Amino acid sequence: MGVTTPDLTARIADAHAVSAGTYARVRAELAVQGWRHSRKRIARLIRTAGLCGRASKRWRTTTVPDPLAALPVNLIRRDFDLAATGSNEWL
Repeated sequence: MGVTTPDLTARIADAHAVSAGTYARVRAELAVQGWRHSRKRIARLIRTAGLCGRASKRWRTTTVPDPLAALPVNLIRRDFDLAATGSNEWL
């Protein structure tokens, strides 16, 4: 027995209000209620209902290194350069 689109759209609108508008949370909320539908159908019904899905925030770089800053002093004197001659030898 299939579900009618107006019934599902009403449930989607309720789940959209509860879940901050993200597609995955809307879909998860419907699944908890026993309404399992594809991601594409949920997205299409959200669009036709005039609701907007919320996108995640873009990554913002908060620390930008100073290109003119001096390199820190190597106090431990470790050398991380890879020598081409000994790179394929077993220890």
